[in-house]
Amino acid sequence: PEIIGQRILHQINANGDERIDHDEFVTFFLKALMGTLQQKLLIAFRCFDADRNDKLEEEEVILILKNIPISAERRWGDSHSTNISG
Repeated sequence: PEIIGQRILHQINANGDERIDHDEFVTFFLKALMGTLQQKLLIAFRCFDADRNDKLEEEEVILILKNIPISAERRWGDSHSTNISG
């Protein structure tokens, strides 16, 4: 999760100044939530493309896949589960 978070933060910080300003924040989330399929796929692709060479090597994909939690329960345990009945 930390690797994915770092790569997403890098994408949000479009100008690379290590500070996320309002425009960068809004632009990223508009694309991520309301953008075209192509924009959303580009965001996902850039999370995998660690060396930014516009190609995915097997190692990059394996690293990301190993860092994706399988389920919320496995990541946080039962303490975050929702009790619908009560």
